[in-house]
Amino acid sequence: MRIKLIRAEGGWGYYALPSSPDNPYRPIEVVVRAGDRLYRLETWAYYEDGAWAIALPLNAEEVELIYLR
Repeated sequence: MRIKLIRAEGGWGYYALPSSPDNPYRPIEVVVRAGDRLYRLETWAYYEDGAWAIALPLNAEEVELIYLR
């Protein structure tokens, strides 16, 4: 599933989540694909511009969400 870049700041991109997190006070484990590379990251949920988002150390427009927990 492709996720949309909401905002880029420095080396970080904020990407919209497809749904609200179960518990925004716990870290979220994600696997994303940007280009031909896979990234496994632990991040936090943020409320940005009316949507739940995750902060990733990427600024790519085309990011695919592979796994979310």
